[in-house]
Amino acid sequence: MIKRVIFLLIFTIFLISTANAEIIFHDQPNSVYSLGDALTISATVKSLVSATDTLYMDLLCEGQSVNFYKNGVSLSSGEEKKVEASLIFTKNLIGEIKGKCKVKGTFKGDYVLTDEFSVSNKITLIPEPNNTIFTPGVSALIKGSALNENGEPANGFIDLRVIEGESVLLSKHDTINNGFFSMNIIFSEDIKAGRYLLELSAYEEEPGEIINEKTNLGFTAYNIDVTQVPTSLEIILDKEVAPGTNAKIKTILHDQTGENINLIAKITIKDDKQKIIGQTEKATDEYLEFPIAYNQKSSVWKVYAEFNGLTAESTFLIQEKKDVNISLVNNTLIITNVGNVFYDDVVTIKIGEEEVFVETNLDVDESKKYSLTAPDGEYQISVLEEGGDVYTLSSFLTGRVIGAKEKTGIRGLFSFAWIFIILILGYLAYMFFKKQHKRSFFGFLPSLSAKKEQQTMMAGVELPLNNSSRLKSKSPLVVALSIKGNQQKTTTVCLHVKNLREIQKTKGDAEKILQKAIDFAEDNKAMTYENQDYLFFVFAPLKTKTFKNETTAMKIAQGIKNSLTEQNRLFKQKINFGISINNGQIIVKKEGELTKFMSMGKFIGTSKRLTSFGEEIIFSKEVAEALKTEIKAEQVADDAYRITEIKKYGTPENKKFVDDLVRKWDKESKG
Repeated sequence: MIKRVIFLLIFTIFLISTANAEIIFHDQPNSVYSLGDALTISATVKSLVSATDTLYMDLLCEGQSVNFYKNGVSLSSGEEKKVEASLIFTKNLIGEIKGKCKVKGTFKGDYVLTDEFSVSNKITLIPEPNNTIFTPGVSALIKGSALNENGEPANGFIDLRVIEGESVLLSKHDTINNGFFSMNIIFSEDIKAGRYLLELSAYEEEPGEIINEKTNLGFTAYNIDVTQVPTSLEIILDKEVAPGTNAKIKTILHDQTGENINLIAKITIKDDKQKIIGQTEKATDEYLEFPIAYNQKSSVWKVYAEFNGLTAESTFLIQEKKDVNISLVNNTLIITNVGNVFYDDVVTIKIGEEEVFVETNLDVDESKKYSLTAPDGEYQISVLEEGGDVYTLSSFLTGRVIGAKEKTGIRGLFSFAWIFIILILGYLAYMFFKKQHKRSFFGFLPSLSAKKEQQTMMAGVELPLNNSSRLKSKSPLVVALSIKGNQQKTTTVCLHVKNLREIQKTKGDAEKILQKAIDFAEDNKAMTYENQDYLFFVFAPLKTKTFKNETTAMKIAQGIKNSLTEQNRLFKQKINFGISINNGQIIVKKEGELTKFMSMGKFIGTSKRLTSFGEEIIFSKEVAEALKTEIKAEQVADDAYRITEIKKYGTPENKKFVDDLVRKWDKESKG
């Protein structure tokens, strides 16, 4: 019995001694630690009774643990001791441990845990967003920031690689200082234009006995575009051209690898005396058909092509053409030289079964007439040139013998008399009109107000869209191949006027309505670019101050379509058109009074292609997505959509826009 009492007493004392030992953490760890950071834990160990044991501090991370503090602690009854334990997160101390962690303190079987925190080896790389477009042979700066997971700036190294498929085209090694990296790269001048992958790898190092150990790591990759740079210009043409046909001329613009670039080149045609016969702008890889007059003399003409300082030159020969036109009017045979050289062949005229030989001597465009005679009757008449061509005619002839006699026309004194009479009449007419002009001169003097009005009009003249265009713009866009500026998402309304050149030959209502379309689009912050018979109304953030331009573009396109349809209904001269809306990327820059731009990818080509679906508005899938809350659309072809229902034009804002549009068109049409 006494033994049992003693055992219970000893057991109770043991329980009391263990229950009264306690560990208290004075502060909690930070929420995130990167490799290389230090963790310091301050704690107090106390006990109500005397206690002696070992105090442990362990790092616990997702099932793995590492002891980083171990020390003996001896406490008398009611005593407490403050301890401080530190851990540096290096691979030497914690190995590959990372993730969600806690610190566990243990003394005499009791333990306490800190709040959860993270141990990370991640570096976040943030490259600047304008590092995406590069020009071969031009140095470019790649820069950005590098931050550890704990928010502190990284200090280490960065590797750059540009990759195409399995090949590394370019590599660069540099440093990260205080969270910032910056390095210059340059692509070779003969690199192929296109899209490539740029990789950035960052790391920090932990000093080691043999080699430094990589600790915190970062990686990012993004696509970059290498632009086409024109390096040579070539002219393709037929070396010989017959009079009365078209000379076909094509320019080819080559980039740094010999690939074709589709842009606009200037073509100049000069005759053998270096006089400019024709000058125009034409898309490369498209044939320019230049008509050669039927009577243009044989000579060598030169063709010059120019694009941004690149030039090319070639020649073609206008062939000699010996040809006549033969016709029979009543009994008169008319022979006209319709070639481009002197015609001196013998023409054989067969009347019935008999042949008559006529020696012809004709300058270019000269005609001679021959009276045909034969005993009265209907004859089959055949005319044979020396070259072998046969012309067969039929006529009723009269006379005594078969023959052909040249009609010489007025000669000698009779001809001189008529010339004298014409000169006298001309002189009298001149004196009469001169007297009339003096009498009415003051009635036609312009007023001062008219002069002032003329000066005002001259002061407000808009710029022609190009050298050959009669359409004018207050906000013209000029194409450039290689410029440094802002790359912007852009929305464009493309108006294809398929008979634009025909319209501009005769100034009338059709041309006026096109000018009004340009003015109205520009009043709504569009910029205008003319490319052959295409008008592009470009809504760029540089001018509109917004990246969401699809709604405005749709309303402008709808207004222009309605106006052109009404024009075709009311007037004789029709406008054959197509309209598209497309989104794309351009590089745009304001230089003085001019705004220059460079199209990226297939932006211009796709906009043109979408106008080929007839006289309705066709737009790309991206535009359809942007307008899905305002319209219902259906797909008509690959990446081609049209409107089936307008849902939101009834809102007050849109209703005011459309009302203003209709009111403006009505006012201008009546004006």
